[in-house]
Amino acid sequence: MRCIELGLVRGAFVVAATFMLATTASSDDALQLSEPSPFDTLSKDGLQTLVHASQPQFLVNPDSLSLTVVEAGPSIMLAGRCISGARVVVSGKRFANAILLPCNDGHFRAAVETNSVNINAETWVSQITWQGDILVARFDSEHILISGKSDPSTLAELSGLQGGHVVLAPGTYSATQLDFTALTNSSEPLEIDGGDAAIFADGTRFKISRANVTLRGLVFEGDVDITVNAPNVRITGSSFNGCGQHDKPEAQCILITAPDVVIDFNHFVGSNSMTIKVRADVEGAAQQPLGAYIHHNEFRNIVRHSGNGQEPIQVAGPGGGATAINLQTRIENNIFLAANGDVEAVSAKAPGVRIRWNAFFDMDSAPNLRGADGDEIS
Repeated sequence: MRCIELGLVRGAFVVAATFMLATTASSDDALQLSEPSPFDTLSKDGLQTLVHASQPQFLVNPDSLSLTVVEAGPSIMLAGRCISGARVVVSGKRFANAILLPCNDGHFRAAVETNSVNINAETWVSQITWQGDILVARFDSEHILISGKSDPSTLAELSGLQGGHVVLAPGTYSATQLDFTALTNSSEPLEIDGGDAAIFADGTRFKISRANVTLRGLVFEGDVDITVNAPNVRITGSSFNGCGQHDKPEAQCILITAPDVVIDFNHFVGSNSMTIKVRADVEGAAQQPLGAYIHHNEFRNIVRHSGNGQEPIQVAGPGGGATAINLQTRIENNIFLAANGDVEAVSAKAPGVRIRWNAFFDMDSAPNLRGADGDEIS
């Protein structure tokens, strides 16, 4: 057991400044602590602003931050407005890792290599303000390009669709149970779009067992459980209010057991169980949840019901224990506000978990690294 004291501010980005590590690391550099501040400079006045900040929020496409993406041969050119004194974080599906750019005289500009030739692949730039808000500028047109438009007459038909873009009718859908199963020779993208007006009430159960599914703009109220058993699934732009079960804090709202899953731009308020659970299988299993990318989500007002459970995010092995499998999980640019379901705001029990550029406010819980090697908090 090692105790590492971080030079962070109580009440600002990480409330608890001490992290307890249960690790089998053989060297002192297994835990990488790098540049806790997202700012190029941190003045005394700026520090006080952070300490007394409250109600941080995402500001999407604000006037102070913009993004232009231009194809330039094997690279792309990124440019836009930004706030001087804070670094710009570039991320998206086209990048294997996030990129940090300086903001000079209110602008940023850079040519960067990508792993995608699709100019419409999503890209985001983010900055954290002195007030703890996270600014986001988005280049996001990918979902519009999904070919075909399906118009099923019943919800039950959704699970059997081969692909296409489905816009659900506004309304409340109670105790809905859907199993999106793999179709023979089908890998076409399927997007279910609720337009922020399709409400799924208590007892909702989604099991996603086919690849390339996107859930967008859905509203979940009360007990909901979404299990992702297939790769390339995305849950985005949705709201989860009181998800999970009050008497089962170690259950979950979203369970990820497959690779390349993205959870982004969602609002999680008052979760009763673990909100997002990334759960590895036993070593040697055919499938592992590699490369989960959890970014630009809000976790708010989670009231603790018991002494264990209700973590906003848990990355672990079978049964919630430690695993030696490097899951390459990225947890970036999320806001945690009064998310006190468990003393572990993020529970990392696997190697390769990167917790970066997140804001934690008004909490008595903090990220916790346990039973894992080679993780990063910055």
